[in-house]
Amino acid sequence: MKFKTSYDPNFLVLASSSPRRKNIISSVWPRVPVLTPSGNEQPRRDNESPAEMVVRIALQKARDVESEIRDGYILSADTVVVLGDKILGKPRNRQEAVIMLEELRGGVHQVITGVVLLESLSGLISHRVKVSDVEIRMISDLEIEGYVDSGEPFDKAGGYAIQDTSFKPANFILGCYLNVVGLPMCSVIELIKDAGIDTKLSLDCDFLEKCVNGHSSLSGSDLVL
Repeated sequence: MKFKTSYDPNFLVLASSSPRRKNIISSVWPRVPVLTPSGNEQPRRDNESPAEMVVRIALQKARDVESEIRDGYILSADTVVVLGDKILGKPRNRQEAVIMLEELRGGVHQVITGVVLLESLSGLISHRVKVSDVEIRMISDLEIEGYVDSGEPFDKAGGYAIQDTSFKPANFILGCYLNVVGLPMCSVIELIKDAGIDTKLSLDCDFLEKCVNGHSSLSGSDLVL
C-alpha cells in the first residue's frame, strides 16, 4: 500500500528497523511513520571509505522503501564503528562479539553515521556524515562474557550500546552523543531545514543539546534510549 502524500509537501518517513532510531525520531516527532527496509545490506566495497560506505547503505535503505512513498521524503541512516582501518559492523556470532569488545576496550575508536534524505518524487538525494570519537573503558574478560551472554551486542555496530546503563562501556565521547546511539538529530535537522520541510519538530527535548554540542564524559545519569 502506497502512501498518497502529494497533498503534503512536508511528509517524511523514517526507513529503519532500528528500535533506537525509531525511539530518537519519535521523541522529537511522534507522528513520523516508520517503514522497515529489506536489511539486505551489501558489504564494504574495494577502496570504499567508511563515510562512503555508511552513506551508500543509508541510501540503499531509503531506496528499499521508495516504492511505498508516492510523494514525500525518506530519511535513513547507517552507523559503523571504525578502529584504525577496520570497520566493525554488527557481530554475527558470539565469537565475533567477544573479539570486537576485546579490540575496543581501553582505546579510542570512531563512530560514523551517514544520514540520507531522499525525495521520492524528484529522486533528489542529500546527506550528512557525522563522526564521534569514543573511548571504551578497560572492560574485564568476565564482563565481556556476561554482556555477550545477555545477547545485547548482536544488533549493534561494534557490539555495544553506548546508552547501556548497566554495562557502561565508555569513558567519554568527543562529538555528537546521538551519533553514537545511531541517529544524529543535528544532522537530521540540517537536512530537513535545507530541504524546506516544516516538520514542526519538538526541539526542546533534553537530549538535543548533547547531540549538537557534543558530550565529553559519561555517567549513570546520561540519556537512555
